[in-house]
Amino acid sequence: MKKFFWLCGGYPSLEASDEIIDAYMDGGCDGIEWTIPPQDPYKDQSHLKERILKARENCPDCKKHLERMANFKRKYSEAEVFPAIYEESVNEIGIEYLKHFCKENKIDTLFLIGDFEDEKLREIKNSGLKVATSVTYYFTGEEIKRVLQNNGFIYMQAFPYEAEIKAGFTTDRLQECINSLHTMGIQRPIYCAKGIKKPADIALISQSKADGYILGSSLMDYYGNLKELTNIVSRFQK
Repeated sequence: MKKFFWLCGGYPSLEASDEIIDAYMDGGCDGIEWTIPPQDPYKDQSHLKERILKARENCPDCKKHLERMANFKRKYSEAEVFPAIYEESVNEIGIEYLKHFCKENKIDTLFLIGDFEDEKLREIKNSGLKVATSVTYYFTGEEIKRVLQNNGFIYMQAFPYEAEIKAGFTTDRLQECINSLHTMGIQRPIYCAKGIKKPADIALISQSKADGYILGSSLMDYYGNLKELTNIVSRFQK
């Protein structure tokens, strides 16, 4: 399995995020899901919004965040990067600029956040970029429609949150969803995220036959101790 991590560019500062990247890579990561902080992170979880807004305050220029990604690719040429980006940020950057940047830096997949207009979505896909699709335990008709329409990896919910538990879901749901995706003929990579907190959690993901996982905000607690951050990341299996 591949092991990725999530980063909000510019948090807690631009310089610190560069150091955090190095700590993650030293721990054996294969790449980054890299959020470009928007003006309004309305789709992000409540405990992340304040941090994303702080990152935006630190650097409101989206193109400077892309420059950081380019620096990362030069340093870690084999690593993958998935820019996680809101429509407002795509508008700020411009699709032509974004297309050229991704081609130049061998980035082929975007994780689009929020409600993109159909025309903008088609323009992105027609540019040659792949679009990742988020799937939750609810496995809704709208999610399946996007799975079939998009061409990038599947961003699969790994563990249930409180709302899903109250709705009666258990961790068995992960295997059920992945089996359903495979039955539909989906052969694109399936990467699990959300709710992964400790190395032991990876056993469930491995058993589900997912292609990898993305370590998220739970590792922010170690940002103040980069050596410990690397040690924690290295404990998660690949």
